[in-house]
Amino acid sequence: MNGLPPGNRLINALGAGDREALLQHCTRSEFSQGFVFFEPGDEIEQIHFIDSGIASSVAVLEDGRTVETVMIGPEGLTGSAAAAVPHRAFTDRTSVV
Repeated sequence: MNGLPPGNRLINALGAGDREALLQHCTRSEFSQGFVFFEPGDEIEQIHFIDSGIASSVAVLEDGRTVETVMIGPEGLTGSAAAAVPHRAFTDRTSVV
């Protein structure tokens, strides 16, 4: 045990009022390993705060090989670009564990 409270660390770091205001707009979801949040070219419409497991961002190279570019755990979120402006994905974002 790492001594940190369970859940997403970004949400947990908010003050009580801000946290409650944000959570009013959130829906808890569970994703199985291999679930694809979005693929290249998809419009990113949702933000996912990871509270357990890992989401991985994978870029596909011109020759078809893939490279993992980002791993996101309970300290982060996916789809953050959607918060600012409509945005399209450049990489796959997949649930790992």
